[in-house]
Amino acid sequence: MNFEIFAGKSALKRINTEGFHADLFGTILGASGAAKWLSISRLETVLFPWTLTRKTPLDAMGSSIGAWRMMCLAQRDPATALLRLENAYIHQSYPENWQPSDVDAEGQKILKSALGENGVHEIFSQDLVNLHLLAVRCRGFLAAQRKSLLLIGLAQASLANFISRSHLGWSFHRACFVKDLQRSAIKFRDLPSDYPKLTAQNLEAALIASGSIPLVSSPVREISGVAPGIYRDGGLSDYHFDFQFQTDNRLILYPHFYSDMIPGWFDKALPWRKVQGKALDQVVLICPSREFVESLPYKKIPDRNDFLNLDESTRLKYWRETVSKGQKMADNLHRLLEQNRLSEIIQPITG
Repeated sequence: MNFEIFAGKSALKRINTEGFHADLFGTILGASGAAKWLSISRLETVLFPWTLTRKTPLDAMGSSIGAWRMMCLAQRDPATALLRLENAYIHQSYPENWQPSDVDAEGQKILKSALGENGVHEIFSQDLVNLHLLAVRCRGFLAAQRKSLLLIGLAQASLANFISRSHLGWSFHRACFVKDLQRSAIKFRDLPSDYPKLTAQNLEAALIASGSIPLVSSPVREISGVAPGIYRDGGLSDYHFDFQFQTDNRLILYPHFYSDMIPGWFDKALPWRKVQGKALDQVVLICPSREFVESLPYKKIPDRNDFLNLDESTRLKYWRETVSKGQKMADNLHRLLEQNRLSEIIQPITG
């Protein structure tokens, strides 16, 4: 099988009792990870429309590229929106001596393509998907524009996080842009968090902010209807999430690139800082299998370092092959959903 599906203890018990259906889930998540998303982009063209066969509203939350994927989910035809995002993402291009302004310009092009002509209207004219987009409002040196000061701010945040993840509040506040806060079952407890209202006027700025990687692209300074400040990538606070945020007992659906999870961006260098145990009790995780990854060129899924390590034609060939192989994953998922057999391959989350 080219993908795997895992479930926490309570999630597995409910699936065994009730079957696998869309209304089991109260939240769907999209993690940070830039080009890693291409490993599951086609899987999501099947999963997202299936998710919307539900009768009850769904909280959709994402950081960085995950925010952009959730934006696609909230459009009338999420599969087509995802394909627009995928195509534009694959074909981004940069000069040899690129600058953050080049990344900013490509980001705007990708966003315009993913939204299409009517995406903003479609997102705010439906009530089924309650969109949550994550960014961070920076403090101290993390809000600096000069590279030398920003590096100090990143070092400070990294050291604070090493001591305790809760100390990240010294460097930033999480900004969770919410379409409808009253209907949301999401409430963060780990870090200082604000919940600005997501509107048609600030949607694009919130999406750009959510994907604004420090030292790679420019931060967002002005967001309509939101506290003034410097806004950067939501992955700084929520890289793969820590899952301590849902306030109801519905399950969490998590299409992801890996079978393991790292809470925040600064935890990547801390092998002991993994999400496990009780935090995953209500999570259903869908990810590529080891066999799928081994079948790819370079035996890895794409990442943004491919821009540095590969020439453009080689990168394009590699990314297209990943997507092509991912289509077979999507076909398998579609078949199992149609036959109502997905529960047969679910494995318990261990650890």
